[in-house]
Amino acid sequence: MSYSWVPAGKGGNPTGRQKKGNDWCTSPTPSESPARISITYLIPASGFFEWKAEKDGKQPYCFRPSKAPLFSFAGLYEHWDNQAGKSIDSCTILIDKTNEVVNPVHDRIPIVLHTENYEAWLDPDTHAPEILKPLLRPWSGDETDLNPVSKKVSKP
Repeated sequence: MSYSWVPAGKGGNPTGRQKKGNDWCTSPTPSESPARISITYLIPASGFFEWKAEKDGKQPYCFRPSKAPLFSFAGLYEHWDNQAGKSIDSCTILIDKTNEVVNPVHDRIPIVLHTENYEAWLDPDTHAPEILKPLLRPWSGDETDLNPVSKKVSKP
């Protein structure tokens, strides 16, 4: 399993980055079009971390939802066989522009699906951009709590 997105038609080479949600929904290339996606999935989480460069090094911050202990990121999973017959499994968390809380720390944010959109996102028969794209709205700042955390987060 590659945790870097490996879209079909890329020769089995990971892109090494997350996929932007709006780019995916607008089908930037035929190999990355929604028709190629095997599975949309949810990644449950209670927060995520980003680092901000400061005078004394990078400061990690934890971002959490303001009103719920858990939420889910929008994810994509794809399985395909490359030209050499090797099976490729890859996944990604979709990202988008930040909100006013995250923006001072980082320039992108994982897309958090609202619970009322889970069923539509997980529907295996639905891959139409006109249905899925409205589900990929940025997480609003009033739904986001930000807390600096120990720099030990970066050191296992």
